[in-house]
Amino acid sequence: MHITDWALYTTDEMSIFDACRRAHGESRRLIESPGHLFQKAEFDLLAGMLGLVKTYGWVAYSYFDNGTSALVWKGDFLDLWAYEETTFRVTREVLLGCGLQLTKRVPSSSHPNPS
Repeated sequence: MHITDWALYTTDEMSIFDACRRAHGESRRLIESPGHLFQKAEFDLLAGMLGLVKTYGWVAYSYFDNGTSALVWKGDFLDLWAYEETTFRVTREVLLGCGLQLTKRVPSSSHPNPS
């Protein structure tokens, strides 16, 4: 997950994110290191972090090892990109389970060829 924008750098919001990151060995503040790598077994933590991003109205990209990318923005919106329809559907269902709303779908034919 790469957090690219946050409205305010408030102590209460940052303390929750910083505590999660410290628990996983990251001592730098979010402003110094805005990315976080999650292992497959840490999906619940990723879902929780996405929930915080949504609640705080931040902007964050998530890049999944299945070739799917997601953008959470303005707190309630989710843009999702995938090269394969099946992968898109599976990832979409998982992310919608986090309480996010899908904003649009770009047909895979409009994406550049990944090879």
